[in-house]
Amino acid sequence: LSQPATQFQSLAATFSQEQQQSIRSALNAAWQKAGGIDPAITQQKQEASKALEDKITEASEKAEFSHEWMQSLKLLTLELEALLGRDHISTQQVRRKLATQFMQEATAVSEAERLVQSSILIEHAKYFDSLAPGVADAESAIAAALEKQELARIDRERLATISALKQDTLAKAASEKVDDALRFLDLLKVYLLPDDPFLITEGPEAIGKAYAGIALRAKNRADKIQKDYVGQRDGYIAALDHIKTGLDIAPDSKPLANAKAAIQYALNITEVRNTFNTSEKLDLAGLRTQLNRIKAFNATAFKRLQTEFSEAVAQRISTMESYDPKSAKIFLDAAKQLPINQVLLSRIKITVPEPSKYSKQITEAIKVSKLTEASNLLKTALTEESDHPEIKRLRGVLADKVKAANLAYKQYQAALSKNDIENSKKLIAKAVKIWRDNSKFNIALKTSVTEEILASKAICEARLAGYGRKSRGRCYDMVARGAKGPLMVVLPAGAGHTTPFAISKFEISVNDFNQYCKITKKCKTINKGAKLPVTGISIAQAKEYTAWLSKVSGAKYRLPTDKEWEHAANAAGKQPKGKSFNCTLRLGDKIMKGTGLEDINSGKQNGWGLANYLGNAQEWVETPSGLKARGGAYKDAMQKCTIKLERAHDGNPDEITTFRIVRDVT
Repeated sequence: LSQPATQFQSLAATFSQEQQQSIRSALNAAWQKAGGIDPAITQQKQEASKALEDKITEASEKAEFSHEWMQSLKLLTLELEALLGRDHISTQQVRRKLATQFMQEATAVSEAERLVQSSILIEHAKYFDSLAPGVADAESAIAAALEKQELARIDRERLATISALKQDTLAKAASEKVDDALRFLDLLKVYLLPDDPFLITEGPEAIGKAYAGIALRAKNRADKIQKDYVGQRDGYIAALDHIKTGLDIAPDSKPLANAKAAIQYALNITEVRNTFNTSEKLDLAGLRTQLNRIKAFNATAFKRLQTEFSEAVAQRISTMESYDPKSAKIFLDAAKQLPINQVLLSRIKITVPEPSKYSKQITEAIKVSKLTEASNLLKTALTEESDHPEIKRLRGVLADKVKAANLAYKQYQAALSKNDIENSKKLIAKAVKIWRDNSKFNIALKTSVTEEILASKAICEARLAGYGRKSRGRCYDMVARGAKGPLMVVLPAGAGHTTPFAISKFEISVNDFNQYCKITKKCKTINKGAKLPVTGISIAQAKEYTAWLSKVSGAKYRLPTDKEWEHAANAAGKQPKGKSFNCTLRLGDKIMKGTGLEDINSGKQNGWGLANYLGNAQEWVETPSGLKARGGAYKDAMQKCTIKLERAHDGNPDEITTFRIVRDVT
C-alpha cells in the first residue's frame, strides 16, 4: 500500500465499526452527489438514466407548452428522480434546464401581455427548479403586472357602472320617473366627486325638466276643472309643489322656471276670478299685484281678461246691490282703481239709500253672537223699515246664524242621547259660540263643559275617510286660540271599527309636544328641531299629552292599538313606490341613508295620507300583551323596515321612539 493508504488505514483503526460504517455511507453519498457512480449502481441503471435524459431532451425540444406536453415532462423527470435520486447532479441539471426553458417561454408570453399564462409558466419553472436564476424576480414582476391589470379591470368596470348609471338617470328622468332617477343619481355620488358636472348640472337639470313636465300635466288637469274654485286652486297649488321639489334639485332649471311662471299665471287668474265673483270686499294691493303679474306674463291675453274681470265685477255688484247697496258701492269704487275695463264699470250706477236706524245695532249684536238681542232689534226694525235693503240683508244673515246654532244644538242632543259625552261637549260649545245669549244653550253648556272648546275650521268627519293625501281631506282640533292640534287623517272603517276613525298624519313632532308644555307648564320644552318627531319622552308623558288633547278639544284622543296602527299603515295596500323610508341603507362601508332623525313630513305618503310610518322613529302601540314599538327606526336596515317590524318596549324614554295619536270621528 502507498503511504497515504497506510496512514488512512491506521486512522480508520482508531474508529469503532459503527463509526467506520457511518463514514463509509457519508463518503458514498458525497461521491454520488459529485457525479461519481455508487458502486452499487449497475451498468444497466446507468444506461436507463441515460435513456431517460435523452427522452427528456427530445421532449423538451418540441416546446409545445401544452398541458399534455408539460405533464409528460413532469412524468419523465419523476422517473429520472426515482432512478437517480432528487439530489443527483444529473437530476438537478435536467431540472435546471427545464426551469430555464419555462422561464424563457414565460418571458416571451408576458411581453405579449398574456400575464396569466406567463404566471402559470413560472409556476411550472418553480416546480422544476425554484432556485433557477430569475424565477423569484419574474414571479414578483408578474404579480405586480397582474395587480396592475386587475386595477385596470376594476377601473374599467367602475367607468362602465358610471356610464350605465348616468344613462339610467337620464332615461328615467326622460320618462318622468323621478324617484328612480333620483335613486340612480344618489348611487352616482358613490363613484363621482362632489363637483362632478353630472352631479352638479346634467343630472339635476334632467330631473328638473321631468318635474317641470309633471307639474305642467297637473296644471293641464286643473285647467279642465270648471265651476270648482277650490278644486282648481288646489290643482294649481299641487302643480307648484312639484315645481318646488324640482327647484330644490335643480335651482337654475329654465324648464322649471318657465313652468312655474305658467302655473302661477293660471293660479293668479283663478284667484282673481274667485275674488270678483264671491268677495264682499276687495284687497286692492293684492289684486294689483296679481293683475300686474298676469299682464307681465301675457299682455295680449290680459286685454281679454280685463273685460272678463269687469263683467264679473258688474255681476257681483248687481248681486250685492240687492241686499247691501252700500257695500256694493264700496266694491265698485274699489274696482275702479284696478287695471281692468273701466268703460264697463263707468256705466254702473248704484243708489245707496239712507242708513237704517237699526242696522248698526243689529250688525254689532250679530258680530258678538248675541242673536237674541239681534232678533229683538230686527223685530222693531221690520215694523219701521221693512223695505230697507240693509234690514233685508241682516234678516237673512241672522236667519243663517240661528239655523247654524239650532243645528249644532240638535246634533248635541243626538250625541247626548247616545251617551257620546265628548262629542256632545264639543257640539254644545259650538252652538253657544254661534248664539251666546241663548239661555237654553248656556244652561246645557254649564252642565256639560267646564272649559271653552274652540271650534275648528277643519273638523274630523267620516266623509273625509280615505282622502288624507288631499289638503281638503285633513282635519284638526284647536288646542288654544290660534293654536292647532296635530294634523289628522280619517281612515275607512277597519281594525275593529265599524265606522271611520282618525289618526295623526305625521308622528307627533317636537313642536306639537312643546306646545303642550308651554300651555300646561307640566314639562320643559325640548330644544331640538321643531319638525323632528318627539323622542326622549316616556309612555306616561305621551299618555298625559293625549289626555290633555282630549280635554281641550272635547274629542277622545289616545295611543293607537296594534291593529289600528297596522290598518293605517297598510292603507288597503296603497303603498308608495320605492323605498323612500328613513332606514339604514349601506353601500359598502358607506351609509347612504339612515344617518339620523328626519322631519316628520319627509318621505312619501301612503294611499290614505300617512307619512313616515316606516323608519325615522319607531312608534308606540298598545296590545293586549303590553306595549310595543312598530315600523322600525332610522337605525334599522332598509330591508327590515316593513309594516310587520315590531319589538317589545318598556315605555322608558329613548332617542328612537315616538308616537302617533288616534281620535274618534263623528
